[in-house]
Amino acid sequence: MPVHILRARDGRLLMYYSGFQRFPDIRYKIFAGLAVSHNDGESFQRVQTAPLLGSSNEESLFRCAPFVIESDNGYRMWYIAGSSWETVRGKQVPRYSLKYIESHDGIEWPNEGRPCLELQHDEHGFGRPWIERDDQGTYHLYYSIRVRSVAAYRLGYATSKDGLDWVRNDAAMGLLPTPGSFDANGMSYSALIKAHGSTYCFYNGNDFGKDGVAVARLV
Repeated sequence: MPVHILRARDGRLLMYYSGFQRFPDIRYKIFAGLAVSHNDGESFQRVQTAPLLGSSNEESLFRCAPFVIESDNGYRMWYIAGSSWETVRGKQVPRYSLKYIESHDGIEWPNEGRPCLELQHDEHGFGRPWIERDDQGTYHLYYSIRVRSVAAYRLGYATSKDGLDWVRNDAAMGLLPTPGSFDANGMSYSALIKAHGSTYCFYNGNDFGKDGVAVARLV
């Protein structure tokens, strides 16, 4: 699953993606990979055949869904990590939270990350983060929340001064499910762009986008 494409300062396109591995005793494991384009996205080549983020002692099942920013000192990554499953309404679902790591080249990363957003009582996972940094230096996090009580994703929002310690304000996202519509049962994977003086947020509807993809405009 392509997760985030970063245009590096040298012009390359870095495509970070998630790859699933099936196993007989569990549904799957998910780890992150990286492919690079030197021709503006016409084609990509994997950096390595092994996962970019592979299994570690504390993050043995899930190290995936990365969002990467290039900084003056290298690269900063926010990603999803975890080591367990739990049962929600009779279905095995992954349990994972948001972690943070740094790299000098965007390829070599530490084996374990720093926790920067923890789950609350009715949550068992977060979806792929999307990070924006405004002109005042504040970081804005757009993410998905896997909620037990509805057995689906909802959209969340948080802010931070350093990208490490986040203050949640999920209600400020302002996007709720529409009864009887394509996003009545699920809203996930928010992604932002700025174009023609406006900010747009794309997100997936029910069943991870099976019923449709939406766009909302910031007002």
